[in-house]
Amino acid sequence: MNAAAKGFVTLLAFAGLSATAEIKTVSYVDPSLYLGTWYQIARNPHVFEKGCVCARQVLSPAPSGEIQVYNSCNIDRVDGPLSEIRGTATNDDPTTNARFTVDFNLPRKGQYWIVGLDDQYRWAVVSEPTGRTLYILSKTPELAPELYEAALAEAAKQIDTSRLSFTLQSGCSYPASAVAKSVASPSEPSHPGSKIYSYEAIKRDLRCNGRDVTVFLPSHTGADKIPAVVYGHGQALGLENYQGTLEHLAKKGVAAIFPTYDTGFFDQDWPRMGRDYVNLTHCAIQQTGEVIDRSRLVFSGHSKGAYVASIAAGLAEKDMMSVQPKGVVLLATAGFDSSSAQHVAAATDVTVVYSDRDTVVARGFSDSFYSAVQSRRKQFIFLKSYPSGPEADHQWPLTKGGLFGGGSEGPLHWYGGWKWLTAAALGLDEYLHGAQST
Repeated sequence: MNAAAKGFVTLLAFAGLSATAEIKTVSYVDPSLYLGTWYQIARNPHVFEKGCVCARQVLSPAPSGEIQVYNSCNIDRVDGPLSEIRGTATNDDPTTNARFTVDFNLPRKGQYWIVGLDDQYRWAVVSEPTGRTLYILSKTPELAPELYEAALAEAAKQIDTSRLSFTLQSGCSYPASAVAKSVASPSEPSHPGSKIYSYEAIKRDLRCNGRDVTVFLPSHTGADKIPAVVYGHGQALGLENYQGTLEHLAKKGVAAIFPTYDTGFFDQDWPRMGRDYVNLTHCAIQQTGEVIDRSRLVFSGHSKGAYVASIAAGLAEKDMMSVQPKGVVLLATAGFDSSSAQHVAAATDVTVVYSDRDTVVARGFSDSFYSAVQSRRKQFIFLKSYPSGPEADHQWPLTKGGLFGGGSEGPLHWYGGWKWLTAAALGLDEYLHGAQST
């Protein structure tokens, strides 16, 4: 387990604990007063917070309507290693605003229940349905003794407070920037990343050559054929991890084809996977009634899927296969094949994306493909993290998180992946070419 997950998962109570009677929450919480910075004054011991001092949580509104959560602490001493973790909280009880589900992209989600609250929002008591976890929080690093006693008394009405221990908050140096920038999705309908849609997404589950292929089509009633993005999945990542992106494309008028190109986790037959990627695309176009324009295809993918997409693009041209891309968009490619890159047609638009906090695949794969490809119009985008989140890590293209991260839909999608994929398919040169890194 990494330092962030091990060191500080404050206010995350794992499910599965035995309960006697369900804890009661406060009757109402005003979000405008509750959001902001909370300092941990005391807590029940928990293995995930061993050694945590200077523990702090920052809550801020997200454009999606959820709450962004940023937890940090130092390990063992005030100048010890910083441990931090980011996630989102979803309101489970809009009537009281006192019950939340917290998702840190870990195997299990947690519950955040506000069971005690000062009328001036100077302190809060937080637990979860079983009462096993307990936190006394303050809006300031120090809580006056009389206020602490009031919080303690409120906690004791429902929860055993005998295990509480104080959290050191003296001499702390807290992270200067804690919360992700609040960036709304583009409000201009024609922007390829905006969430203003002209169509509904229609999902089609197909079988092609013994493989699953999913196609998302726009609710398009016109006679014109539509462009499409073919999207390759990462290692051990499924449709659910990318579905938000695929639905976005369809709602923007671009078909999205999601081929299951590999035979399993250990499949490394790259040329065969590249051919399967092409052949499954051809089959999907046939099975959806040839409504997809074969002359406006973008081969794309994430991680392993980007590597396979790059091989497919070269093989499609070299072997004059049934479908060939007009564009290639690679998100954090997990490999490089020189021969395939050199066979990508010079008329193919190419976008290569690598992120500044990608610790899973080396940048060299992206650099090598970009250097080898002979496209007359190509761009390399080095995606930079926001100073205070969200992070441009390897998993940022996921619209639903996996075991190792990803899944927080936000500006990295709206102004990044969604923009480049949609623009590549629609041929919006003002967006696709000369794009700036985030």
